[in-house]
Amino acid sequence: RSVYLSHLPDAAVDLAFEHFDEALRPLYSAGKLGAVLFQFPKWFTNRRDNRQLLDSLADRLPEYDKAVEFRHASWLSKDSAPKTLAQLERRGLALVCVDEPQGFASSVPPVLAATSSLAVVRFHGHNRENWEKQGISAAERFRYLYTEQELEQWAPKVADLASSADETHALFNNCYQDYGVRNARQLADLLGTGVTDPPAQPAPPLQAATRDDLYELAKHRDVAGRS
Repeated sequence: RSVYLSHLPDAAVDLAFEHFDEALRPLYSAGKLGAVLFQFPKWFTNRRDNRQLLDSLADRLPEYDKAVEFRHASWLSKDSAPKTLAQLERRGLALVCVDEPQGFASSVPPVLAATSSLAVVRFHGHNRENWEKQGISAAERFRYLYTEQELEQWAPKVADLASSADETHALFNNCYQDYGVRNARQLADLLGTGVTDPPAQPAPPLQAATRDDLYELAKHRDVAGRS
């Protein structure tokens, strides 16, 4: 039912990455590609073969910044975190620091560290009820609007993380309605990043329509309706 990486010959894996590279190339060439995010599932645990896979990512898509997000706490537990962070730094991979519900098998501690020139923080919200619920949409799973107080607590942490990297991305994954957009704007304001609204464009001047103009409009509308 499912095809995993281990099922494929090396040549097929190489070809898949080549096609992925071709798909990303227009974004990269236009300066619109922030980073390639490798989000691993909760069954991608801290094992030797998975650490070897992490090492292999350094040689994939060499021109792009790459970030790694874990969904199993074993990678960043108290005992394994130093080893994981050292490996990511050695291979030039950015750790995706997360804010998410805690206490689940897929929960990762909110470790803040910059392991490459790019630092990344991803906000998933605190919707504990739906975090591991099956058969729901992403919007339902991440339906959570951060309060001003919560973001005020995060702002100095993000600023401190940014001091250790050349560039820092804060991503809001609370993708319900406009929650992510609103919270991103709030955090930007708290960080003083200078995000401003685009200048308002003046409305085009109104022009009076003649009786002949209205006649032509009505005639064309009638033809379209009958056709």
